[in-house]
Amino acid sequence: MKTEERYKRRDGAIHEAFGLTYASWLVLPRTLLRDMPTEWQTQFVKLLDEYHDVVRDKAPEYNYDINIQFKKNGKFCSIPEYFSNYKYPKHEDLLEK
Repeated sequence: MKTEERYKRRDGAIHEAFGLTYASWLVLPRTLLRDMPTEWQTQFVKLLDEYHDVVRDKAPEYNYDINIQFKKNGKFCSIPEYFSNYKYPKHEDLLEK
């Protein structure tokens, strides 16, 4: 892995991708990831594996839960089925949104 000064890495592309939010986590819906081209999926998984190899000793495994909440028109609502039903997503619903 290329060695860079820490401040350059911490102010790099990941920082910019989060923008001005206070988010500490990145959560991606499985159904949309599975709809990406297979070559993209392979690259994505390789990067995740590389990430886990690098941080394995720095981030011990904790037991944690992440709860996703959806809002529609400013009000909390149920998670739409096309995000929660990863085995059989209704692709036509995604295309219409």
